[in-house]
Amino acid sequence: MKSAASDVAIITDGAIAPITLLDRALAAISFAATARAALKKNSGNGTVVIMPAMDGFFADSPAIAAPPLVEHLIDRLYELGATSVVVGTTEGSDALWAENRDAFMRADLLGYGYVTASGRDYDIADLSNDADASPFPSDSALAGIPLSTIWQEAAMRIVFAANRTDAADGYALALDTLLSALPGRDKESLYWRQRDPAAVVRTLLDATPINVTLIDATTSSHGHGGRTRPLALETHTIIAASDPRLADRAGALKMGLDPQVSRL
Repeated sequence: MKSAASDVAIITDGAIAPITLLDRALAAISFAATARAALKKNSGNGTVVIMPAMDGFFADSPAIAAPPLVEHLIDRLYELGATSVVVGTTEGSDALWAENRDAFMRADLLGYGYVTASGRDYDIADLSNDADASPFPSDSALAGIPLSTIWQEAAMRIVFAANRTDAADGYALALDTLLSALPGRDKESLYWRQRDPAAVVRTLLDATPINVTLIDATTSSHGHGGRTRPLALETHTIIAASDPRLADRAGALKMGLDPQVSRL
């Protein structure tokens, strides 16, 4: 399914490989043109940052964006003119109680190898490490919160979410993954309880817009809390969109949920 304006695409086909699904979804939203335009606009900086869902505790977890799909996307970006691609993330609230949850240990656990199947190198970055200046207005929900320079200065920013249900918010898709751009381990407290989470994501998107959003729903994480207690369900789908809010709405509707149930 594709919108007339090609802002959102939902590609479902159980007969083709996940990588082919991804390629079809990218083509449906004119990904190549979007990437070339973003890289041309920022001709002095050819760095693309991909922020994938990395909340899982084991390789092949349905609660993550599959690393082979992320690495295929990296190959596409290099083909389109990117000079550097970074997989960016930060520690989450699970690092408060689980060992080996820093960005690099997690990437290794989940199957990221720093080189694609086509032999192209990429980096893993903990976006907390270079979070210095705050780009947020003094009257905003994120006033005074620092933000990664790599993330701020990227020529192109991509969110690659997993398709997950959530006990509190119904679903945890692209906007939930986007919060990984922000520093601090205890994100539940910092950005969900101490602040209005909807205002947090609006402020973050205003400061650092997302060029492309993807949701890996080839295998979904369903049940009462698909993010924390993942149960795999084969759904053979990739969602692609020009905006994470559009992607989340499409993902929620695809799951049969009211998009308004999420606080984001």
